[in-house]
Amino acid sequence: MSSTERPPRLMVRNRIEEIRKARRVRPVLVAAALLVSESTLHRWEAGESTIREPQRFALAEFLEVDVAYMMGYTDELADGYTLDNETAT
Repeated sequence: MSSTERPPRLMVRNRIEEIRKARRVRPVLVAAALLVSESTLHRWEAGESTIREPQRFALAEFLEVDVAYMMGYTDELADGYTLDNETAT
């Protein structure tokens, strides 16, 4: 790699699409709630675009899941969260 080349960006595989589908929420509704386009949401889901911190927290709140799990930083859901449509115990 030459001195002018940047190393490839490492993207953690996020779970946004998986969680959205588990919640049975259409992309148009998520995009509207976050005031972004559907194409932006799709780029986030595909890992093609980085989600800024404020939007990350807003998306996690909208999907009712913790940020670390949603972004793929951990495989464990935080206490109080579940992927099914029932309330966690």
